[in-house]
Amino acid sequence: LTSSQREKEQNVAKGKFQLAHQTRRNLQAVALSTVAMCASKSDDWDAFRHPHGLSEIHIERFFGRLRAYSASGDLSARQLWNAEAVQMRRLSKTKPAGHVPTAAEETPLNAAQLRSCAQNALNAALQLVSQASGIASGNLLREYMAESVGDFFEIEE
Repeated sequence: LTSSQREKEQNVAKGKFQLAHQTRRNLQAVALSTVAMCASKSDDWDAFRHPHGLSEIHIERFFGRLRAYSASGDLSARQLWNAEAVQMRRLSKTKPAGHVPTAAEETPLNAAQLRSCAQNALNAALQLVSQASGIASGNLLREYMAESVGDFFEIEE
């Protein structure tokens, strides 16, 4: 958010200090899904005691299978998406339909709990950026809403 201000102050081209719009949206989507996943677990939940936990070795193995679709191992974005589609089709045939691993003690958040968690996370992020940049958190929130959030969710001030 503060990059727009820095660009004006330093008189450089718009976008020089910013991530591309699509990249920013993708990062927001990943962050939102991570918050939802983490917030839906009980306080004593440990991802690493589950066989399908969050260990990065599973991710590395998956990417290794994807890299096999390229002679050099370097994939363009298009090649990556095509390779992922092929892998997902193969995986969908090996798992029963609707298979979602869950533990009995894990209960999903309701909409109000998720909204509250997301609001707390946003407030904490605004406070952090405000402290680091010297810009009031209300101004940051208005700029954030104007630039990028509208298509994801609404925020209560």
